[in-house]
Amino acid sequence: MAANEQEFLAHIKKREGTELNVKNQHISYEDKIKPQGYLTGGYGHLLSKSEIKTYPAGTVIPIAVVDQWLIDDTRKAIAAARQQGSEMKDTPTESFIYALANVNFQLGTEWRTKNADGSPGGFKGAWAALKSGDYDSTIANIRFNNPGINKNPTGWQIQTENRVDDFELAIREFKGAVNGIKYVEESSFSLNQLEKNAKKGYGKLKSMVKEYSQYGK
Repeated sequence: MAANEQEFLAHIKKREGTELNVKNQHISYEDKIKPQGYLTGGYGHLLSKSEIKTYPAGTVIPIAVVDQWLIDDTRKAIAAARQQGSEMKDTPTESFIYALANVNFQLGTEWRTKNADGSPGGFKGAWAALKSGDYDSTIANIRFNNPGINKNPTGWQIQTENRVDDFELAIREFKGAVNGIKYVEESSFSLNQLEKNAKKGYGKLKSMVKEYSQYGK
């Protein structure tokens, strides 16, 4: 996860993507992930009603406007993350602040209590767990609507699993920092990889034994 604002901007651009016309110009479009009737422009910027009037679907958006939206949306997401962090039991690292900002940028700053369309909902269970320092429960709540039995994936998990993966990794790294342990992704130490390494090492050992045994004859 990002460690500073520059890295955060690069991460947002990579994750959000954008819509361009044949002339490589930014255009407004209907994002399938967003509620119907909402338009998006630039890097994940949800257009306001007044902006939709100025940039209806398919309209070219000047690069200067796109850049300003990104700056404004980023600052808003980071400011909200710092406020959220102040409510947590464990003081968040700067890296985790940017992880929260990433969630704010995608889901909106009210993701804890409201859905993307503004209706009541959100991730109340995840936020309650995160505030209290129950990080495993936080992960279960962002992935499943029935976290107790890990069933019924959340809409967020279904639509943009990579963003949920991002947040889970950040949570696990932060949990490790809180406990004084460096978190290493489980995939780095998969059983398959360990088995391959073991076989490779064993094969090399057999070769060495065979090579040196001839000197003992």
